[in-house]
Order: sequence, then C-alpha cells, then structure tokens
Amino acid sequence: MREYLSHYGWHFSPKLAEYATNPKRMKNADGTSHHWTHEQVKELLERNGVTIEKAKGHDCMYVANMAYSDFYPKPLSTEAQILQYIKAYIDDPDGEDGIALTRYYADCIAKGEPLMWEEFL
Repeated sequence: MREYLSHYGWHFSPKLAEYATNPKRMKNADGTSHHWTHEQVKELLERNGVTIEKAKGHDCMYVANMAYSDFYPKPLSTEAQILQYIKAYIDDPDGEDGIALTRYYADCIAKGEPLMWEEFL
C-alpha cells in the first residue's frame, strides 16, 4: 500500500480504476453493463466545459461509473447530471483530497474485500 500511495497518493491509478469499475464488479442499478473509459469521461467533461479542480489520476473515471451504476436513471437521468455529480463529489469543499479512493477503500474494508495494492501499480 505504501508503494502505491508513493506513486499515486489517494487517487485511482489506471489499473485500480479499471478493476474497481469492471462491470462484473460494479453492478448498474438499471441492469445494464454500461462502462465509461478514462478517455471517454475526459472527453465528456471537456465537451461539456466541466472543470474539476481536485481531479487527479483516474478519479473521474471511477466516480462517473459509480454515479451511473448507483444513480442512473434516477435521480441522475442525463450525462450532464452525471458530470455535475462528478464535480460536486470530487470538488466537495469540505471533502478531503482523494475522496473517491478513500471512500472506495472504506467500502472494500467494510465488505471484507482486500486490495492487492501491488497489482495496481
């Protein structure tokens, strides 16, 4: 874990984001297997003029897929709403730097699902 944090801090690496958002692991509430790549999320944000100040690594990819998985189509019914959710989540003024990974890691601990950190370097 220390080595991972020395490389990425409390942010998603490309490998950890892929692992966490794998459709086999992240079930969508609407029954679909929808999945956005890092590049797709980056393009959506740019095209819609959404700037996320605290975004690092692949945090936006994780939050986009998590938001879609948990909240689409209700209460988030459009891509624009999901993009605003990503911004609100990551740029939360009283949230810590790395909020997406720390919350994901807390969920893994609660579920008893250890992360093999060396696999995500």
